[in-house]
Amino acid sequence: MYIRNFSLGICLSLFILFSCTQKEENYETIKLTNTEFSDWSSLIKVNDIVPLGSEADSVFLSLAQKCIIGTNRILFWDYKAKTVYVFNHKGDFLFTAGRRGNARNEYIDLRDVNFNKDESNIEILDLSGIKVYNSENGSFICKREIDNIDMGNFYSFMPYDKKSYLLFSTNKDYSIYQLDSVSVLTGLRERKGYQLVYSHFLYSNTNYVVYPDYGQFTIDNYENGQLKPKYHVDFNGQNLPEEYLPKNYDEFNKTDNMQSYFKSILSIQENSDYLYLRTAGPSQTYYDVFYNKKSGQAYAGPSDKDTGLTVIGASSDTFYALIYPDFVTKESYIYNLIKDYLDKGFMNPLLVTFKIQENPS
Repeated sequence: MYIRNFSLGICLSLFILFSCTQKEENYETIKLTNTEFSDWSSLIKVNDIVPLGSEADSVFLSLAQKCIIGTNRILFWDYKAKTVYVFNHKGDFLFTAGRRGNARNEYIDLRDVNFNKDESNIEILDLSGIKVYNSENGSFICKREIDNIDMGNFYSFMPYDKKSYLLFSTNKDYSIYQLDSVSVLTGLRERKGYQLVYSHFLYSNTNYVVYPDYGQFTIDNYENGQLKPKYHVDFNGQNLPEEYLPKNYDEFNKTDNMQSYFKSILSIQENSDYLYLRTAGPSQTYYDVFYNKKSGQAYAGPSDKDTGLTVIGASSDTFYALIYPDFVTKESYIYNLIKDYLDKGFMNPLLVTFKIQENPS
């Protein structure tokens, strides 16, 4: 009897262990063994460059707090002007989505901007709630009434269904919440330590992608009310150890300035062939990663400072990026392509369309 029970215990233990292992391996681990790639000019093939705005528009853009490439519209959230400018894909300025103010159709403190799922609306997360505008002409539609919830606690959001949202908070018990259509707030990811304020969501290929928190490296998808791991990024043992996760701003400042370790994933884009990441690496250096999802080949290295390429979108086999003419040096592989804009004194951002070319002939 003892032997039978012991054998049964072993079988049960192995079954539990196997089940746990299978569950843990339900995502792809991206192991980056080399993070010193630098030959970006050989990898990036520029297809098109479109200027955003013109002198006739009288729209003078600064840095983008956020830029979204939609099917028919481009949203440009200007960092200095604190305004959302809307362009078509030719770069023509169309209108602004709302403006700052205290009226019902205005926003007090712009926290984030997104399209809704079918891109018929432009939605703005504000200190006072969520403002909705028509993406065709910018007209105000409504203010979402959120009962008994202080929207000032949230800094990033993603509409995922009619009147339903994913929300990011820096100071509540959870960092990621689900807000359903009847204003019920549900925590999805427990917050671990101090959090940076940046966009935490991406709608890509019908998937709702949720960025990792600061010091974490697992990228989730939102599915059926849950966060499910999709990718885990391993920087060859250089991921920030959990013991260094900051609990306050002073600790964050110390951690972020460390000369070793990768600290966080700041941006994610994904097309049919590649996953793109921008990360905060050692010594506050930005790193770019292009990962071939089919072959497993990865290109990772410090961002090209001579070009200042900021990847903002993806579709099919293409990526979209912004460059700022004033930041491009003569050593950049893109300098000759934008020289005409520089000669004309055009300083607005340029929208660059490019593809990844591996082993070019």
